[in-house]
Amino acid sequence: MGIETAPLVAAQWVRVARLPARVELDPALRRVLSARHSGTVVAVLAREGEEVRAGQAVLGLHSPEWAQAIASAQGNSARLRQATQAEARARALLEAGVIPRRELEAAQAELAGMRALAASDNARTAGGRIDDEGVIELPAPVSGRVLRRPVDAGSAVMAGDALLEIATGDALVALGSAPARLAGELDTGMRATTAAALDGTVSAVGSALDPATHALAVRFSLPAGAAAPGQMIELTVSRAAPADTVELPASAVVDIGGIASVFLVRENGFAVQRVSLLKSDSGSSWVRGAPAGERVVIRGVLALKSLAQAGASPEGE
Repeated sequence: MGIETAPLVAAQWVRVARLPARVELDPALRRVLSARHSGTVVAVLAREGEEVRAGQAVLGLHSPEWAQAIASAQGNSARLRQATQAEARARALLEAGVIPRRELEAAQAELAGMRALAASDNARTAGGRIDDEGVIELPAPVSGRVLRRPVDAGSAVMAGDALLEIATGDALVALGSAPARLAGELDTGMRATTAAALDGTVSAVGSALDPATHALAVRFSLPAGAAAPGQMIELTVSRAAPADTVELPASAVVDIGGIASVFLVRENGFAVQRVSLLKSDSGSSWVRGAPAGERVVIRGVLALKSLAQAGASPEGE
């Protein structure tokens, strides 16, 4: 019959699908320094790939509008210090019984207003400072690696233009899609494994099909170094297997009388074993009901099936 057998292997994971995906640096770890006002870049103080510290000067610009915003922010900063001191004095005087509570409340309201104005100033100036030559020095908003710098010395910029992008970590995400037939099978938390056997997870699954591609959007979280940003990879998505699950070649499972079955090796031949089929694809099947370690027929299965359906007892050669 050309029978071939193999041992049943205990499975911890059931493969759900193999999906293509494009790798990107995790957007949560990317911080963009953008122009708050129009101007001209006059100095580049950080190169792409360079590690920078939060607060370190990374660009120099000429911008009258930006310089005016910084000057205004400096004045507001001085008034914030005065409001802070005034609130502290009012609190002490109230405790001493010198002033009524309404005067403290007025000082607190003034302080709250100045704090809000200071926060607005920081957004309008990006923490910029003016050096002795009138050049606006822009600091790195966070510590990390310069990922991208789309400007150079002499570049004219407009408000909103990206000046610098900093990566604060190396974690990756992968964006992929799944066919409609997998709707309901994919779920967050499932394991996603690269070809190099590095494990990530499914972090999000689209709730509706894309009307153009009729596919589900799937997002993965991957460990640093799993692939290069921009690379297309294939991820094997798996869910945890129930206890007593075994994996075997898909060819080993046949339908006998409407029931998934396998042929186990016995001393005097082979025995039909009904199993519960959990999942099957072109390469493997995952079943319960057949003990790990026992030998199962993986080649010559159809011939044994014919004998079993004919009422004959399948025997070994």
